[in-house]
Amino acid sequence: MMTSANDDRLVTIAELMDSAGRDAQFTELDPFGERHGCWERTLHRENGGLRRYVSLAITPDDDSPELSVIAGAEDDRRRRRIDLGTIRLEGSDSSGWPADSIRRLLVSALQMAQQIEAVQLDDDRRSAS
Repeated sequence: MMTSANDDRLVTIAELMDSAGRDAQFTELDPFGERHGCWERTLHRENGGLRRYVSLAITPDDDSPELSVIAGAEDDRRRRRIDLGTIRLEGSDSSGWPADSIRRLLVSALQMAQQIEAVQLDDDRRSAS
């Protein structure tokens, strides 16, 4: 079970996120923290008048954790969130996890966050997914 942000598996995922985010000039907004029963971390970048972000959540299941990625953008009143996908991770040892697939999913999320236009944002009072 993942009990701390210093868990080797979370450190490995954070390194993949940092590597993917570096080229797109995204930096850490929120470090890994336990939220709603999973561990979440967010990268962000302000660009084109919008706050753009990629959030990754990983369920702390030792047998087969799930990793989910969301891309989004927001201004002071509106937002857009796009679920980019989920990868089921096999086993508790991150050395067997598909790093290339995770990185590709992160790169896709970073690109999607960059492509969101202000006209695509939804009012916060409505469902934005």
